[in-house]
Formats: sequence, C-alpha cells, structure tokens
Amino acid sequence: MQEKYYQDKIYPFQDEVLRAIQGLKVDFYLTGGTVLSRCYLKHRHSDDLDFFVNDHPEFKHQCKSVISLFKQSPWKYEVTTTSDTFVRVMLEKDQILLKIDFVNDVSFHYGNLEKFQIYHRIDNWRNILSNKLVTFKSCGLFKN
Repeated sequence: MQEKYYQDKIYPFQDEVLRAIQGLKVDFYLTGGTVLSRCYLKHRHSDDLDFFVNDHPEFKHQCKSVISLFKQSPWKYEVTTTSDTFVRVMLEKDQILLKIDFVNDVSFHYGNLEKFQIYHRIDNWRNILSNKLVTFKSCGLFKN
C-alpha cells in the first residue's frame, strides 16, 4: 500500500515540481534524504525536497523566483518559514502535501554535482554523507 502511494502520488508530484524548478534560472541543487532514496540507495521513501545553494548572494532572489513559479502553478502553496538562509514552502495538489526546503548553506561543498533523470543538479553522496555526519555531531548523537 505505501509503495503504491509513493509511486502513484508522491513521486509524480515531486517529479512535476522538479521539472518546473529545473526550467527556472536558479542555482539550487537537490540534496538530502530524497536524493539518497531516489538516486543512490533506494532504501526508503521520502516525502520532501531539499534544495541547497552554498553561500549564495542571490539566495532570497532565487527563492522568490521559485515562489513566483508556485503562484502561477495549479498547486496550493504556503510559505511557512523564512529567514536569511532558510525558506520552507508547503505545496498541495489533490490532497497530497509536499514540504520543500530551500537552504543557503555554508560555502564549502565536497565534490561535484551529478545529473540524474529526476533533476539536473543532484548532490553527490559523499557531500550528503558529510552533511549528515556534521548534523549528527552537532546534535550530540555521537562523540569523538
């Protein structure tokens, strides 16, 4: 049941959003759990989309471009959180909710971006792993 829901509902909605954003002139790359699950490991399902740039001076402007796209789309949208380095948008289509985070991350990025069928700017697994390890460390989930 869960597999069918993701394959028939969540992933097609994600793909539709990814195609739309890919058509914009923005520098966001897709990273996080969705990339791990859909591009690399196929180990679980993922409901959200995490878009990053690295210390980008036009972060807010690029977020506004994407939000403008959402305004013109058939989807319902709500900007729920904004800060200098973070924007969260909730999209809804046919009672399917999709959380989308935009992050202006630190300037360092390990390795190159990849291109996959779902999106043209995909984070590499080594950078995702390094970000996960930093997050675990900062949350105190493991010690040296």
